[in-house]
Amino acid sequence: MQFFDPSGYLNTVSTISVGTLVANLAKITVVGIGILGAVAVVDCVADYVATHLLPQDDDGAGCGAMPNRVTVQAQENAGLRGGAGRTVETTAFGPKEPGVGVRQVQQKLEELYVITMAANWFPANRLQRDLRTAIIHASEDLNRYPPFGYTVERGQVFSENFGRDGYRVDVENRHGHNLRFF
Repeated sequence: MQFFDPSGYLNTVSTISVGTLVANLAKITVVGIGILGAVAVVDCVADYVATHLLPQDDDGAGCGAMPNRVTVQAQENAGLRGGAGRTVETTAFGPKEPGVGVRQVQQKLEELYVITMAANWFPANRLQRDLRTAIIHASEDLNRYPPFGYTVERGQVFSENFGRDGYRVDVENRHGHNLRFF
């Protein structure tokens, strides 16, 4: 059944539920991670190629057809007892005009959930609900930007701490005028 959810909230919640299953399966076995896992792997490879292998401008922005970018991250506080400040991230790319859209970043937040739940350093059993809540808050916050978008060239769009131990979800505008459309 297909439906349209203008807030993006239900889409994030339903994908996060499926993402939890995929992340838990990925911890058990790499084989058979399913379609969502395969898509996440392909997306991660595409992100790596775009940020590390393609030519870059002086400011690090890709100089190909998709120079604009917004990155979403889940981070461990380096001040944790035994914490190393580990981070997982994924990046949405877009052309200079009209930039990266809100839905693109919301999809990257869904991907971030799957990747974070599968990270061996993340205490998924204890912080799954807190991570999910922080990602939903980030997704909801993004809806306030269109039609004017995020105009600061580089800056933090959203950040929320979660878990008593000090974990954080960030959305960062890395290059360009983004979030002008859904």
